[in-house]
Amino acid sequence: MKRAVFDPTQDMGQGNQPAIAYGDKSRCHADNCPCRGTVSLGGGPFLCAYHAWADGREWGRITKALHEHAWFLEFIAEATRLHLYPDRKGRYWEARAREFWTEQPDMQPTPRECGKWPEYLTRLRQELAYRVGARKDRPVPLAPEPAKQAQAKRAVVREVEEAMQ
Repeated sequence: MKRAVFDPTQDMGQGNQPAIAYGDKSRCHADNCPCRGTVSLGGGPFLCAYHAWADGREWGRITKALHEHAWFLEFIAEATRLHLYPDRKGRYWEARAREFWTEQPDMQPTPRECGKWPEYLTRLRQELAYRVGARKDRPVPLAPEPAKQAQAKRAVVREVEEAMQ
């Protein structure tokens, strides 16, 4: 029997297909929204995070803005894939993010965010929400840890290591 090997870095021919088919029941309930429905408020239909807390009268505007920001959604998907599986050149999401955001350096991951993918992903999603009008305030990058706080953490780690010996 031939053994199949799964290579997660291969595209598998899905790169040109939309992220979610329009007949898919897992899509956001807002009309023509390109996102997956992940939030259900009070047991109602599932909505994406961009429509869930917005006024229903704003849904059309948010959906239109999401379609205009399809490039942003694609970047989030690509960076997530690179977080899980680096590409053939051995690039991880940090390098791709720096390359992608060369013209907007404020969107590049900070040194602190480079070690914390979930926090950078959260900032990307919040930034998209801000750009499509589903969020009023713009998110700020994760600031470097203050020196005193970092020293205190190192001291605690040192104490734990000494206690374990």
